Amino acid sequence: ELDLLLDSEVGREYFKSHLVNELSIENYFFWRDVNAWKEEGCSAEGAKYIYDVYIANNSTLEINISGVMHNDIEKKIKLNQIEPSIFDEAYKTIVVLMETNAFPRFKKSSLYKQWSGTEGSDPNLNMGAALPESI
Repeated sequence: ELDLLLDSEVGREYFKSHLVNELSIENYFFWRDVNAWKEEGCSAEGAKYIYDVYIANNSTLEINISGVMHNDIEKKIKLNQIEPSIFDEAYKTIVVLMETNAFPRFKKSSLYKQWSGTEGSDPNLNMGAALPESI
C-alpha cells in the first residue's frame, strides 16, 4: 500500500505533511534522494551529499539505521568505494520503518481521510485529491 501512495504525487504530499507532523520527515527525504541519486547515475558527489545529510553522526536529517549499517556506509564513503548499492540496506530499512510505523498512523489520520476523499472509500490510487492545506 505504501508503494501506491508514494507512486502518487498527491499521495506523497499528504504523506510528507504527516511525516512533518510526526517529526520523521527525514525518512521520506532519504527515500526521495536515494531514488533521485540512482536515477541520475549514482555519482560520488551525490553519495557524499546523502551521507552528509542523512547518515553522518549528528547530520541535519540523520536517519535511524543500525551502527553496523552506518559504519559500513561511512567506510565506503571515506575509501571512495561508492557503488550503486551503497545505500540499499539503509533504503530497505527506511522503507520498512515507513511501512510499519508512519504509514499505519497516517492511515488513521485526518490527512489520510482528506486524501481519500471520504472516510469510507478506498483511496488506494486517489490521485484526484487536492493537496493538503499545510503544504
